[in-house]
Amino acid sequence: MAYRLKEQYGIPYVITLTGTDIYEAIIDHRREETFRALNGAAGLVVFHESVRDRLLNHLPQLEASTVVIPQGVELPEEPCRRAREFPFSSDSFSFLLPAGLRPVKNVLFPLGPLAALHDQYPRIRLILAGPVLDPAYAAQVMDSLKGTRSPITLAESAMMKWAACTIRLRWC
Repeated sequence: MAYRLKEQYGIPYVITLTGTDIYEAIIDHRREETFRALNGAAGLVVFHESVRDRLLNHLPQLEASTVVIPQGVELPEEPCRRAREFPFSSDSFSFLLPAGLRPVKNVLFPLGPLAALHDQYPRIRLILAGPVLDPAYAAQVMDSLKGTRSPITLAESAMMKWAACTIRLRWC
């Protein structure tokens, strides 16, 4: 759509490349459309050098218009003001997995390794937060957790319209 607006009205646009864009759309049936959109962009943003390298392997002419802006930031060492919104004690060690619930994100993958770690470090917790992008996959995630002895809390943030599934890895 942005490409069409640029063509029709001269409106410039910037594309932020994420996993699906760079790992799937440039090699599958969307390749031609994706290349056209990337070539027409005023700028491209990627989150890591490896993504930039992959992009430039396919489209080296985009080097000057591509910038790396890391997705992660270093946070100041101060208490979390909203910590009481999470159902964990203050001495827990929490992992945050921000990911839309869809198959390509494979949010079930960390459950096994974290459960094994939890045997040694019982304060470990996992917070899975992201929008439900594929309702069938979200149902699969919830169904797979029903068989565990982990209590699950599903919370919704009205502001973000995100579903957050908080998984406590404390085995009963």
